[in-house]
Amino acid sequence: MTRSLSVRLAAWALAAGVTWLGGCDCGGGGLTKGKPQISVDPQALAFGALSRGSGRVLSLSVENIGDATLNIESIALDGPAVFELVDWDGVDFEQATWPSGIVPPGVGPPPAKVLRVRFVPDNEVDFAGTVTIRSNAQNAREVQVPLSGSGSVPIIDVSPALLDFGTVSLDSSASLTLTITNRGAADLAIARTGITITSNSDPKPFSLTLPATDLVLSRDASRSLEVIFAPHDYRVDPVTHQVAPHEGTIAIVSNDPDHSPLEVPLRGLPGVNLPPVASIKVVAAKKLDGTPLADPCAPAPTDTLTLEGQALDPEGSTVQASHLRWAIEGRPPGSFRELIATPDAFHPTFQPDLTGEYVACLSAADPQGNRGSYDPAAACTCAAANSDTGYGCPCVKIPALPREDIRVELTWEFLGPDLDLHLVAPDGEFCSPTRECRFDPLDPNNPNWTRTACVDSGGITTCRTPNCDPVSLGCLSGQQCYDDGVAGSPKCHWSTCSGSDCYWDARNPDWGVPGDPRDDPLSAIDCTRGCRAENINLNSPAPGLYMVMVNYYEGSTQPEATVKIYFKGSSDPAAVFTSRMISTCDTWNVALIDWQDHETHHITYLQDAHSQRCCN
Repeated sequence: MTRSLSVRLAAWALAAGVTWLGGCDCGGGGLTKGKPQISVDPQALAFGALSRGSGRVLSLSVENIGDATLNIESIALDGPAVFELVDWDGVDFEQATWPSGIVPPGVGPPPAKVLRVRFVPDNEVDFAGTVTIRSNAQNAREVQVPLSGSGSVPIIDVSPALLDFGTVSLDSSASLTLTITNRGAADLAIARTGITITSNSDPKPFSLTLPATDLVLSRDASRSLEVIFAPHDYRVDPVTHQVAPHEGTIAIVSNDPDHSPLEVPLRGLPGVNLPPVASIKVVAAKKLDGTPLADPCAPAPTDTLTLEGQALDPEGSTVQASHLRWAIEGRPPGSFRELIATPDAFHPTFQPDLTGEYVACLSAADPQGNRGSYDPAAACTCAAANSDTGYGCPCVKIPALPREDIRVELTWEFLGPDLDLHLVAPDGEFCSPTRECRFDPLDPNNPNWTRTACVDSGGITTCRTPNCDPVSLGCLSGQQCYDDGVAGSPKCHWSTCSGSDCYWDARNPDWGVPGDPRDDPLSAIDCTRGCRAENINLNSPAPGLYMVMVNYYEGSTQPEATVKIYFKGSSDPAAVFTSRMISTCDTWNVALIDWQDHETHHITYLQDAHSQRCCN
């Protein structure tokens, strides 16, 4: 019986004076007089066309339009597994119990319950099924609801299947067109970021002009992309000794369930000539204060080295400075220093920051972009490189050994956190700053800076302009004369008011003999966010206990810090300590250096002692 007929019957029953009896049992009992009648809406569930693997859920309303409780005795699904009964009246279908009662209109709960059905096509065909509802309805003991839906998928197709650029000269380019077509019924969706290129070469010779927006291609629609091959280097096959082709892959991620990602091979052969050869010499070195070294092959950390690059093109072309490529291929753990090749690429500078061996390498390219190669494992010693005349040393070893009596190095994990190294003098105070009046703090190169006397007035230090004669007052050599007009106050002042802690705010305090820079510590490198290494050096230390400390100045991670302590001339640290730094103001009391003289000194580890002490 159709829904309209059921409604007419219900109307007839009301017109005939049928009345409802009290009592309701939603679990299957309830009203026992009258006639339950069933109506379903809609009469069929049509899911339409869906992409394979996607799903849709539709609802079927089962309503009691009679005047007695409608007991749903069973609901069954007949059809392929792409259809699924999800839930009945909000309860997982597998957990639903039968019979399930639906009261007539006007009695208690709403006179309808909902069955939800899911359709997930697994193939590109039409699907059909039936939901059968059995009940005690007088108008239809069994109601069948047809199910229909179809599966359709996008099918990606590319042409050509292989992009072979043939032979292309170095530093030139060639382009080919890749056409993407949708051969399926469903829309083909490709995100702009879903088209990528990989290559076995670096720098990558292949590039792709990406679409401005994501692609959505309907059936039989196409989109063409330009692919460019621009080789800038080459490699030689070690077996055939021929130039090996560049190879790569375009990967296209789409909603095609069978071909994602779809890979399109790329191939191109560089047309090259023989590359230039290169060689390195270490021609000069100077200390941090600018003093030149007699032997440039014997630098210490923080010295600045000048290297000289030479290159010869076998074809006779002049090698331009822009065609030189410098690299540090070997360095001590924790170092991230690179060569500085500007403004003169033939004479770059390099400043090692940690104790150990570095390997610097040079390659050169001809005007066609043909670049030579090198093997860092076969690097020449500095002395051998400086005596080489045959372009046999494209790589050179640079050892950096401590020159000072005490050298302390700090490295840590992760770029971002700012750790600070501290070396505290005997009986000194942690985080005691140094007032430096020798230079303008805002512009160290200011030629008009005059406030060169550091005046200590009751613990407050200020920079003043000298206003009296230091010689007539008997000041020590190097001292400045400043008279504040107060009787009995000192008139002779150094240019530096030194703290007892060597760190970022007291990088070169005046320790030991006043005014003698030879026994002063130096925080040679203070690293913030762009690096992960610091060091402090001290020559001719006075006897006593020096404390090594690390302070977590700023950051959000918990890096592991490593402290190495060296003594003069040794490439091996006398001690290595590690500890995890937790948060801002975490201060690691690392070790005590008991220094008596060059022969008598030892290190006492403080057992990973930490305290909460800020230093800002």
